[in-house]
Amino acid sequence: MWAADGPDGVWRATEFSYDVVVLDVMLPGFDGFEACRRLRSAGCWAPVLILTARSELAERVRGPGLRRG
Repeated sequence: MWAADGPDGVWRATEFSYDVVVLDVMLPGFDGFEACRRLRSAGCWAPVLILTARSELAERVRGPGLRRG
């Protein structure tokens, strides 16, 4: 199943059960990092894979906002 934007993706991932959630960094609505934060806040603990087409290292690596686990 897919979602058109961040808010739709968060809604779907909290309403249905998934084995894994794949997010794009540049989602419309709010980005993949914000979507991941909202999923975790809502109690969705499915593994998350965040993809990006960004090329600069600083744009691809996020600091303490996201943690492993």
